[in-house]
Amino acid sequence: NHQVSDDQCHTVKTINCGTNLIFNIWYNQTDSKWTYNVTYTSGTGTNPAKASTYGNTDSALGGVSSNTSIALAYLGNNKVCIFYNGETAGKVHALIAEINPSTRAVTFGSAVEVSGGNCRNCAVSYDTDNSRILFCWNNGSTNGRGYYKSASFSGTTISIIGSASEFPRIGSNYGVEQIRSVYDTNADRHVIAFNYQDNSNDGYAFSVQTT
Repeated sequence: NHQVSDDQCHTVKTINCGTNLIFNIWYNQTDSKWTYNVTYTSGTGTNPAKASTYGNTDSALGGVSSNTSIALAYLGNNKVCIFYNGETAGKVHALIAEINPSTRAVTFGSAVEVSGGNCRNCAVSYDTDNSRILFCWNNGSTNGRGYYKSASFSGTTISIIGSASEFPRIGSNYGVEQIRSVYDTNADRHVIAFNYQDNSNDGYAFSVQTT
């Protein structure tokens, strides 16, 4: 085991961010901020990987003012898309973190607003075939309906494409929770799984193509 922080951590997320590199981010309950660092791992043969952690810094995501939710997607070239809420009460934003593979320093692009309202349950996936990002979330201001929206990026700049689409509904049920999204490189589609809290918490899934 390797300790990456001694903060009061909540909503911890980690993701590969390049060869032997792991990007870690969490909600720090001590000062109500998203906080991050980068872990470098090394190991050969049957020896366990050794880890070193660099930085322990309040991030460009700012303070958290609502229920925390965050999701990560690796974009290649040491870049991670961060989709999160809390910068402004109820809204969800996204930005790109770029990790220097030599120094482990992290540079953040500018945050873009993906949606307003009372948003949470963030999920994000990356279309490696078309270089498109897909954001998913629910909105408590619309009875917990689920939504998705795509984006392109250049460098560390995210550009939103079009408007949000609503998850398919079963009858009049809302209450979308526990959203997960992954890109299937065989089908060339994002697969979105979730449960319908208002429909006996049954699980559902559908797919979306980004072009």
